[in-house]
Amino acid sequence: MQDEFIQIFNLLVVLVPISSVLLCRKYFPNNFWVGIVLSIVAFPIGHFYMGKGLSYVVIIVLFVCLASIITHNEVVLVIAGCLVSLILMILRFKIESIHKIESIHKIEEISYRDRE
Repeated sequence: MQDEFIQIFNLLVVLVPISSVLLCRKYFPNNFWVGIVLSIVAFPIGHFYMGKGLSYVVIIVLFVCLASIITHNEVVLVIAGCLVSLILMILRFKIESIHKIESIHKIEEISYRDRE
């Protein structure tokens, strides 16, 4: 009985963050605050909220692994991992907004040339 409970609990620990990130990605796409909350609550899985999240997950996991060499305090590792995840998510949103602005300027230039 106890083994079954542990297996169900482990399954929920894995499935709930993944499903919440995917559902938020579907119903609340490209929302800054949803991304921030997911990067903290479901780090590093929260980076799958935006596209191409695997590379950022790898960066966070490598950071936590390297930090674990320096300190063996689990609380410090979780806090540092959350901070790195948060900073990366903010940077990702900033970079995406810059790309959107650049693409808008390119479209305006093309439409301006077509008018001439």
